[in-house]
Amino acid sequence: MTRVTRRSAGVIARFPTARTAMMLAATVLAISACRKNPDADTGQGPYADLVAHTVPNIERSVGLPFKRPPTLQTRSKEQVRQFLIATISDTASQRELRGSQTAYTLLGLLPDTLDFQKLLINLLTEQVVGFYDPKTKVLYVVEGAQRDMVTMTVTHELVHALQDQYIDLDSIQSLHDNDRKMAAQAVFEGEALYEQFAANGISLDIPGGWSQVREMVRKNQSSMPIFASAPPLIRETLLFPYLDGAAFMKEYKTRRGAAVPFADMPQSTEQILDPNAYFTARDTPTTVSFAPLPAELGATVTYTDDLGAFETSILAFGVPSGDAPRRLATGWDGDRYLVVATAKGNALVWASVWDSPAAAKQMDATLRERLVRVPPAGRQRSLTAGEVQGRPVLLYVDVPRGINPKLVPFASVRLSGGAPTATTTAAATPTP
Repeated sequence: MTRVTRRSAGVIARFPTARTAMMLAATVLAISACRKNPDADTGQGPYADLVAHTVPNIERSVGLPFKRPPTLQTRSKEQVRQFLIATISDTASQRELRGSQTAYTLLGLLPDTLDFQKLLINLLTEQVVGFYDPKTKVLYVVEGAQRDMVTMTVTHELVHALQDQYIDLDSIQSLHDNDRKMAAQAVFEGEALYEQFAANGISLDIPGGWSQVREMVRKNQSSMPIFASAPPLIRETLLFPYLDGAAFMKEYKTRRGAAVPFADMPQSTEQILDPNAYFTARDTPTTVSFAPLPAELGATVTYTDDLGAFETSILAFGVPSGDAPRRLATGWDGDRYLVVATAKGNALVWASVWDSPAAAKQMDATLRERLVRVPPAGRQRSLTAGEVQGRPVLLYVDVPRGINPKLVPFASVRLSGGAPTATTTAAATPTP
């Protein structure tokens, strides 16, 4: 999902009910919701019995006690919708919404006709059953939800409430790094889903593994029409923190036992997709940046962020399947994009660094086929392959026709945390 939902409204996914052993229903991330806190219910109300029954199971499964009792309230679906509208309307969220939408549209990940804000509101309203708010420290349940869905949701959100008592979830939501934030969400959602299963006595030995769960979710999209019609980028980034996060946490539990990862969080989605990059040979992403744009260009950077390993895999493969995202993650080592306002419209500059020349070469071929070969009308695209500090780097530029495709030259790419060499070279690149 996009930064606006990660920053302000969280990631929401709803899973269908399986026939027998498991119910993957209504798992949701903390929504920064309902700043007022009237009528807090710590021991009374329609779900007090459920909370009282579930808390000991969660404490026993996670291995941590609640420092204070969780608080639960109910909200109508319309109240949640109005909150979402208000949240996405604030200045910071609007800036993130516009910036990320522009970048993803120019990369071909979102259609240029998409009413992004409307889709987000409708999608989140369709999905939400309950949520934990780290600002108010309250677990909210949407009125009128089916009892079995509420049971699973409350279990899931109580895990978030417990997490928040040991690590500040709200500070994680405020990170200004898409990939690192998405990795953190994978830990929080993955642990909540894992413990949701365990606390309800559901076997975690799912036949076929988590990939089968992902396919089951896709096959049941008909029950979620807005989700089913959303672009693949949105659908896949909604699922990632839950399914890939749960797989990571399953691996974590196997390797680390009763420990929790809060003091040593994964730094990238690469470490979620490829556990060896976290557990065996820690692979911290290289930081990619650019030299400032010369003032005489008359161009201004209006937004910047990174895609990360997972979203780069969507750029490369569309809907990921099999181990393609994991294979790409083992080669990706960092990226950064700029949205640049020019006299003729928005431009996009994206630089990525790779662990090996072979990985960079494969991505180079993919980008040329998917993006560079046939640019949209009125656009020019170029792709430059070279080295920065001895590391393989790709620089992709998309500009309006009439703007120099070398708006940001290859020599402006900067790396930190990579191999310490001093050379910067660029290969000749055909420009359509």
